[in-house]
Amino acid sequence: MGFASCLPFLFGPCFAIDRVLPLIERLFLRGADDFSMIGAYTRNFGDCAQFAEALKAEDLDVQLKRHFFGCATSVAGSKPKDET
Repeated sequence: MGFASCLPFLFGPCFAIDRVLPLIERLFLRGADDFSMIGAYTRNFGDCAQFAEALKAEDLDVQLKRHFFGCATSVAGSKPKDET
C-alpha cells in the first residue's frame, strides 16, 4: 500500500475536494476562485440517492455507485425491457 492510498485515511475522505482542488486552481489557473466553495457545495448536496429513488419510483432500473471513498456518487440505469 503506497502513501497515496493512505491519504483518505490520514486527511479525511474529501480532503482533495476541500483543499487540493482549490489549491491547484489558484496555482495553475492564475488565481481563479471558481473551486473555492466546492467542498461546501458537495457537502450540502450530499449524494445522488434521492435522485436514484425518484428514478426508481418511475419504474426505471437504477444503479447508484459511490466513488472516491464516498466523496462522489453516480447514477446509471435504463428503461426496463418490456416483458411480453
